[in-house]
Amino acid sequence: MKLSGSFPCDFPPEIYQKYLVDEGALAYLREHHPEIRDVEVLEHLTQDGKIYVKMKYTMEVAMPAAVKKALGGASHSFVADLILDTQNNTATLEFNPARLGDKIKAGAVIVFEREGDRWRQRMEGDVTVKVFGVGKVVEKFIVEKFQHSYALEARLRNEYLSRAEKGSMPAQSHPLDRR
Repeated sequence: MKLSGSFPCDFPPEIYQKYLVDEGALAYLREHHPEIRDVEVLEHLTQDGKIYVKMKYTMEVAMPAAVKKALGGASHSFVADLILDTQNNTATLEFNPARLGDKIKAGAVIVFEREGDRWRQRMEGDVTVKVFGVGKVVEKFIVEKFQHSYALEARLRNEYLSRAEKGSMPAQSHPLDRR
């Protein structure tokens, strides 16, 4: 099932990148996103014009009974692998769920585009769930939930960047930050 979205950004990609794994930004997500219980940076590396980030998200999500049964409960985690190409402002994003990783495949391409004096993140991807009997229902749920959650995360990150760039919240490096 197709996954897509378009999210406004008040800052260019280089500012967004600066706060991608910022501890303050991640704490802001934990505090303000109702479904995110934790975000943990597992890997962060900058090399050859690319930023490699691996983050583990732990979520608590309301879901229909059939989806809950298929996924093993409302609490779940997944690892997001992001490769951001700083030369052309594009990224690939792959999601690896802790449960049913062999049956759920999800990923997207993200493009940062300038629109006047603002920026926009455009996301196009796909979710495939191979669970007999409920695969399409689970796919639809994941796509809808992810698009909503990602839109909220983009808005919260934008809020945090607005405050941080005005000087009220300085960037905080992450222990795994390797440049």
